[in-house]
Amino acid sequence: MSTFLQKFMTAIAGTGSTVATLLLLGSGAAAQSVPLINLQPSRVLSYYPKQQAVPQPVTVRLSGDASVPALRFMTESEVSYAVPPGQNSFSGILIYETATDIYLPLHVRIFGDNALLWEQGMDGETPAVEFSIRLAGSSRVTIVSTTPLVGQTFQLAWAEFNPEHGKTRSDYLPASNTGYVDCAPLPRQSLLGIYHPEEAVIVTVDFAGPAKEGLITLRTSPESANASSSESHLTIPLRTLRSGLSRGDVAWRIPRFLGPAVLDITLTVNGRTVFQRHRRIAAGPAVDLAGIPDNPFGLHLSSSGFPMLYDGFAGLWGAKWGRLFVRWPILELHRGEYDFSRIDKLTDIYRSQGMRVLVVLGEDAPSWVGPPGPTYYAAWKQYVANTVKHLAGKVDAWDVFNEVDAKYEVSLGKAESNWDLQVLRLAIQTIRATDPRAKIACCSTGTAYWLLYDKKLFDASLLGQIDIVSFHPYQLSAPEEKDGVFDYRDRINALHDLLGSYGSQMKGPPKDLWATEANWLLGKAGARNVTTPGLTEQIQARYLVRVNLLSDSESVKYFVHMPFATSNSPLPHLATWAAYAEMAELFSRTSPKMLIGGPYVYGLLSATPSQYLGALWSVEGQATVALIGSSDYRFMDLYGNPVSRSADSIQLSSEPLYFTAKGAAPQLQVIQAEAPSWRPLPSLTIWTCNRGSTCRQVPGGRHIQSQPSKYSYQLTSPPVATSPGSCHRVRMQLVLEEGAIGLFAIDGSTGALLDTVVRAAFVPEKRPHFLELRFHAGSSTSFRLGVSNSNGTDSPSVFTLLDPSQIADCP
Repeated sequence: MSTFLQKFMTAIAGTGSTVATLLLLGSGAAAQSVPLINLQPSRVLSYYPKQQAVPQPVTVRLSGDASVPALRFMTESEVSYAVPPGQNSFSGILIYETATDIYLPLHVRIFGDNALLWEQGMDGETPAVEFSIRLAGSSRVTIVSTTPLVGQTFQLAWAEFNPEHGKTRSDYLPASNTGYVDCAPLPRQSLLGIYHPEEAVIVTVDFAGPAKEGLITLRTSPESANASSSESHLTIPLRTLRSGLSRGDVAWRIPRFLGPAVLDITLTVNGRTVFQRHRRIAAGPAVDLAGIPDNPFGLHLSSSGFPMLYDGFAGLWGAKWGRLFVRWPILELHRGEYDFSRIDKLTDIYRSQGMRVLVVLGEDAPSWVGPPGPTYYAAWKQYVANTVKHLAGKVDAWDVFNEVDAKYEVSLGKAESNWDLQVLRLAIQTIRATDPRAKIACCSTGTAYWLLYDKKLFDASLLGQIDIVSFHPYQLSAPEEKDGVFDYRDRINALHDLLGSYGSQMKGPPKDLWATEANWLLGKAGARNVTTPGLTEQIQARYLVRVNLLSDSESVKYFVHMPFATSNSPLPHLATWAAYAEMAELFSRTSPKMLIGGPYVYGLLSATPSQYLGALWSVEGQATVALIGSSDYRFMDLYGNPVSRSADSIQLSSEPLYFTAKGAAPQLQVIQAEAPSWRPLPSLTIWTCNRGSTCRQVPGGRHIQSQPSKYSYQLTSPPVATSPGSCHRVRMQLVLEEGAIGLFAIDGSTGALLDTVVRAAFVPEKRPHFLELRFHAGSSTSFRLGVSNSNGTDSPSVFTLLDPSQIADCP
């Protein structure tokens, strides 16, 4: 039977036509193809429980054809079909078009029984793909699809089971007289643009028309100044396939570079340019996680409680740990009915990549459980017990509750007082009773009042029952720069000091500290989940490398939140990935110690069996240092590219510089380092004390006591002149006695907030702390500084500010 007749009969058979049935029977029905549209799925699993994932019949228009029958699939799903008797292959045309300009790649995998038979990555610009898959005796075919965002769809046109034994193949279907060049045959390449140095790639060309030869130009332009551009010209013989499609392939080796780059692709056929694309890629190491028992690096990719696209590529970063959410409302949608299918798949995805798993138990609750109270507590305890029992052996540590301080603050007035303590205590006791060997982390605090909240938990005697104290050290600026009263290492030291004050609770070994979620999240100001508006990906890469190296030196695990992309910055963060993967490759098997710990120059040093390995950087600006006491120094940039440096005069910047050395342990000498140029601000004596506050002069400053409130102003500076577009840092000394305060800048004329508010909330001490704020002036020509009560509830703040308060330009 001809292909046209087969497809014609398939189309009308989908309508239930008696004529179609007779035609099929008359042509030998036992040997005929079976259209997928005529079959019912044997199983449908929507990863997102609120989504209906049963494929729906539709029509689609292919290039040059009339509308043809197809099935529309929802992504984040698994759809299985029993293979009809006598069928040996599965074929169709895969179509994916995004309805938005946001980058939303699609990963489709087709399994025969439990074996992967074929997979395809598409990015919204990829043309339709015609495929045929040999089933190799499979009795079941399962179509699995993921994207970064739920609710996407794709289509399978002319999908059918066939009796023929054929080879597995796939061809792109570009528009007539145009071409398509595939330089990314692997999903990590097509979906993410991630390559490994000098790996071999099979480049495929498809041209919709007759042709004997194609000419490809591949130009690679690395973003690192320490790697060179390269250009390849490839001639590809083309052979004619069915329907006038011409195809060919050729081997290409990724040029020698590390880090992000731009890949420009041009295809010329018959003397005419038929395809051009400008694509960002990156080259970085393939970290062998299976050979690394543990490292201090972690990722928090998944908050959904079910698999999504980036989960399958987490291992590319070189982080040994993945943090996952169970999501109680998904697991127990109806009381007493547990469905572990989604979390099982998610934990299996991470473990199959050689990663260890930290699972979060608490975040939200099913609607049927109601607010915290007796019913909630009983159901929570049962949920925790069942989850820990079911996932035993798959989970390496349990995070009791995500940002319980934020959830408690939101629930004030809506639930029982101190429900958080009851929930945490029940969970910890239940985990211990269910799995006595379990490692327990608590409580991933995420508000500005995190240290005061930890004190509340420790006062309730929860400290002695856990193994790991977890926190979320999000910052607005560099990890070495104060955000409020703490820089990153200050946070660690503050926790250590707090732990030390509860010596009677400490049982067994000292508590570990884990930063279980943090990042500098990119995007536009005001957009949801953006913590550092305006920050570039390159600066994010530097910050994440530096904070992870600092964490490593302090024996703290650090989990990067949403590292691949965010909804507000959806293109893959390739500079960040390349820098992070290089750091993980270098430092996963070492225990670095601080070589110099600031305030303007930072460095770490590790000893390996064959050499010393280190990293150096400055914070405020340029610095010059010398390395002495060793030999055979070699230097590398943030991505691992070789760099020419003289060990006796090394120029540093905010981008970490790696080095190796042999012989004696290297020592560091600082030759020159830039410090901020601090200038005095108007004296606190002339700042305005706002109504409702009591302000009095004290030696060296002013003492302020507010009325009970949340965010009311307490003190406002006179106008200070500035230049539009400038960036400033402000610092003042604070002695906090009670409550919390906020520091911010407003436009001197309109009073509009400039940037954000930093908050100071910590266990009160009698000694002063430096409180710092970074802000951008925008279009303002003057600004005022404001100090406000910044409590989560109506309560007073009592504090003293000391002169001089100072200002400096951002580095």
